[in-house]
Amino acid sequence: MTTAFPILSPPTVSREPLGIQFARHMQLRGRKVFEACGCFWQSVGHGMFISLPPQLILDLSTAQTARLLRDAGIRGVRFPSTTRAGLPGGLYVFRGPSYGIENLHRNFRQKVRHGLDRCEVRKLNPDELIRLGLPLNLQTMRRQGRFDPEFADPRQWTRLVEAVFAVPAMSAFGAFSGTQLAAYNITCLEDGCFHIVHQMSAASDLDSCPNHVLDFIVTRDAVADPAVQFVTMGWSSLIPMPGLHAYKTRMGYDCEPHHCVIQFHPRLAPLFTSRPSVSIAAHLSKWRPTNQTLAVTAAVLNGAAITQQAAREAPLIIAPSEPACQLEVQNEFSDGPWRFSFSLLRRTFWCVRNFGLRTTLRQSQWWFRRHGPAAKPRPPLEAETESTLQPGDYVQVKSLAEIELTLDSYGATRGLKFLPDMARFCGRRFRVFKRLQTIFLEESRQVRKLKNTVLLENALCDGAEYHCDRSCFYYWREIWLTKLDPPEGKS
Repeated sequence: MTTAFPILSPPTVSREPLGIQFARHMQLRGRKVFEACGCFWQSVGHGMFISLPPQLILDLSTAQTARLLRDAGIRGVRFPSTTRAGLPGGLYVFRGPSYGIENLHRNFRQKVRHGLDRCEVRKLNPDELIRLGLPLNLQTMRRQGRFDPEFADPRQWTRLVEAVFAVPAMSAFGAFSGTQLAAYNITCLEDGCFHIVHQMSAASDLDSCPNHVLDFIVTRDAVADPAVQFVTMGWSSLIPMPGLHAYKTRMGYDCEPHHCVIQFHPRLAPLFTSRPSVSIAAHLSKWRPTNQTLAVTAAVLNGAAITQQAAREAPLIIAPSEPACQLEVQNEFSDGPWRFSFSLLRRTFWCVRNFGLRTTLRQSQWWFRRHGPAAKPRPPLEAETESTLQPGDYVQVKSLAEIELTLDSYGATRGLKFLPDMARFCGRRFRVFKRLQTIFLEESRQVRKLKNTVLLENALCDGAEYHCDRSCFYYWREIWLTKLDPPEGKS
């Protein structure tokens, strides 16, 4: 399925999605942008997308990311994470209460003082940035051995500048040596974060230290703004750039570490993360060490292989993380005509194809230990020998301590989880809405049976854990409830 990428309208409400102005700027530049999984995603070429805004740490699981890739119809994504494996990375951040010469490395203090004597820093207008910025782009990319048509082609450069000044959160600053623009940067102030997005400089004026003085003044003024909580200077590069890293850290920024997660579409991952593909890309980058495109390609494939390998070794499929929704484990608290349904067989083949036979077998052992014939028998529950509650009956939810006595080591009664959010109903009185005797599972198309389970009026899930607004009924075992006499005047 291919996603339609809608045009983002300028924000008109007081509470905006995180990073919407940054995303709108990218979209006005011609990038494809869409919103999913709590953030924005922008295209970076060749069907790859990265998350926005840069400071947002995402901890999407492998399955969630794969679903995103399928639904959006894109080839791959890259995002920062602290829980998943990937290339070592980081975000350059300054979080101090004030910023001055004392925050710089001692070798940089003299350069900034020299730049303050030689350069003047001020905001740029669109005409200045279009006319004076293009030569700086070409000189900077020539020094760095890279080429980006968005900064080299006059038509694309004009569109980029127009996108900067079309978004209120964006600004451009320049350092002038006399009448000559020696360096400029493009910034974005949004959600309490001040981003230095792009920066270019003229080779002929590097002796005046325009980059040092420009970054120093822009950072100092941003930190002094009460609306700014911290300042960022971009992610660390996918390929090693020790000079750039040293520059940013000596300017007083810290590199806050994270893992750079790169994941390809499930149909492409077996090819792009295979050993031959990663090895060929690595050898080509060594053969042409000055070609940044080859180096970045090799880094992307290597990062995707690291992420994929970690996913194979993690207990992701048959041993899921602690469920936050009772519907995740419906097979465990209901009975059907055939325990091992086609959906389970299909999932097993999917695991073998995506994670390998060894990982599938290891996770299958976990499943059989819990659910197989040798699993520890469930303790008998005397109170559930026969159903006593009917629609319209009044009940009181037992105390949490009483309910915990009925739960096994997995926090369930006969497979039905008592979720942490359900504890807020303990001690409260409800009326039985209906008995829950059969449920239909959409995934396997099975009709399964339940016993001693009811639905209570107004005892609904708020969906906070998954940001879900369906407001499903919670399932209640009768042993968690105490039957009450109806109130006076009601029968």
